[in-house]
Amino acid sequence: MSIEGLPFRGKLAKVQIISDNTHYGPYEPGEYAQRLTINEKGQVYLTRYYRGEEWDKNYSKREIFKIPFPDQIFILLEYVFSKKREYEWATDVGSWDLTLTNREGEKFFFSGSLMADHGSIYCWASEIIRKELNLFSLYLFDGKYEERPSELIFCKVQFDDYGKEYVYLADTDKSTPRLNRL
Repeated sequence: MSIEGLPFRGKLAKVQIISDNTHYGPYEPGEYAQRLTINEKGQVYLTRYYRGEEWDKNYSKREIFKIPFPDQIFILLEYVFSKKREYEWATDVGSWDLTLTNREGEKFFFSGSLMADHGSIYCWASEIIRKELNLFSLYLFDGKYEERPSELIFCKVQFDDYGKEYVYLADTDKSTPRLNRL
């Protein structure tokens, strides 16, 4: 079963993010899109798409590796996409398409523009995923490459007695520490 536009429900089994950094303007050779797939066993598949020097000379490169604990990424994405949110669209920027598959096999689809709005939950999610994978050249949801690793900590707190769940993002920058409730 495929579901578009509804918040994610269930436990995440697989995630696929396709980020396409194509935008209006002159033809430029180089990387223009990425497809990142992570499953609950920690297997990661990353395909990078490139334009050649000539229009018809496109190619791709695929990387396959394993991470020991995909749970941090899965908990983050379950939280972000289990809530109804506004997805902003802009012209002259790239876009992202996300498919989340739960353990029951239901697929949930989301999409938006690659916008580096530093206060958005999608930028924070991008930073955390880059850090967890130790890959700072991913477009993800915000379209930006990271020059250096982010110093962010993602925390989920759930109180058994109250049934409430709180999710925080902490910035460990010593000059301007911040704690943001997501």
